[in-house]
Amino acid sequence: DLDGQAFTGFRRDDSVNDKITLDINSNKEGVYTFKVIPADKTGLLGKETYIRITVDNTPPSAALSINGGAAYVNSPEVTLNISAQDNLAGAEKMRIRNYGEAFGEAVPYAASYKWSLGSGDGEKTVFVTVIDKAGNESKESSAAIMLDTTPPAPPAVEGIEPSVMRNGEYYTSHKSITIKGRKEAGASVYINGKEVVPLDAKEAFRCEYELADNEKAVTTLNQLNIYSSDAAGNTSKQEQVSI
Repeated sequence: DLDGQAFTGFRRDDSVNDKITLDINSNKEGVYTFKVIPADKTGLLGKETYIRITVDNTPPSAALSINGGAAYVNSPEVTLNISAQDNLAGAEKMRIRNYGEAFGEAVPYAASYKWSLGSGDGEKTVFVTVIDKAGNESKESSAAIMLDTTPPAPPAVEGIEPSVMRNGEYYTSHKSITIKGRKEAGASVYINGKEVVPLDAKEAFRCEYELADNEKAVTTLNQLNIYSSDAAGNTSKQEQVSI
């Protein structure tokens, strides 16, 4: 019985491995339910069994992002975020490749998957297809990210105002100072762990900074540890300035 349509099939050799071919109109997608009732030669019926078959001829759709849609990454080891939409059968497997490479063997579908972009800095593009339980495969979906594993150059302090320079150290009687210098384009500047210049495309920078308080005219030495960070999260070596 196929959704109310009766079929019969018997073999005369008493085989228990009988096969019956049924036309279920594979062009019509949907979930079909078979009700199977065994019968012996005398017409005695056995216990009925239900079998469900899903006919799905529509490929799934897939969408891909890398590290949650990040623009930059400083390690080739990333997480792929894969979403799949399928009308009936549901996603079962997926295939992944990097740009310029062939697809490997299909792996079980997962919404999150660890992946390596390969070596070498630069833009990296990853492709994915999703395969549903009926064997339909989606079109390729791709995502790109910039791999940057190179730290920026450390910033160079060119002047502190107001101050005077003696024996390679700055001296000032003011708590609030202005620091001027140069940095790598596309980098930010940190002093003692605090961002003082946001990431931008400029090389010259100028920032305000508050020194530690002096105590009753006792001289206070301030050690400023200055470094840069880029969009990928790489950090430069620290430069130390005493004031």
